[in-house]
Amino acid sequence: MAHFVLRLLLISVAIFGFSTIVESRSRARMYLELQCRSALYPDLCVKTLLPYVRKIGLPISPQLLTQVSLASCLSKARFTKIYLNMVARKLNETTNNENNQAVQECLQQINDGVNQITQSFKELQQIGKDGDENFMWHVSNVQTWVSAALTDATTCIDGMLGVGWVGGSRL
Repeated sequence: MAHFVLRLLLISVAIFGFSTIVESRSRARMYLELQCRSALYPDLCVKTLLPYVRKIGLPISPQLLTQVSLASCLSKARFTKIYLNMVARKLNETTNNENNQAVQECLQQINDGVNQITQSFKELQQIGKDGDENFMWHVSNVQTWVSAALTDATTCIDGMLGVGWVGGSRL
């Protein structure tokens, strides 16, 4: 009888624990869907931020969510920079100057983007430290630098398209 009660208790705990995990995951997803609805790519926003929100847990402040988003962007931008440096080194071994120039220009754009996202992250951390009167100033700076980083990334992709690298087999 004791074994039966223990098994029943174990099954109950497992079911309750699993339902709590499912509930918190769906709450996290619903929260992000609401927060990401005005993003340029809402589905990508949810997909990218969901693992972080699950780890941090709800509730999460808009400022922390923005910091998490910028940290994720910065990580991906740094990875892209490392990859482009590797491509640039390999291209230096070849004689095709057009491709090398396109990668070098793209690398410069990505470097600029990394710097702008870093500035945005630091600026976001200043919100609230110098009073509410500067809130909009900080937000405006973050928006400007993130927009510039997105423009830099788009310019990089456009440059690669110009020499036939994106969508082909050259990378």
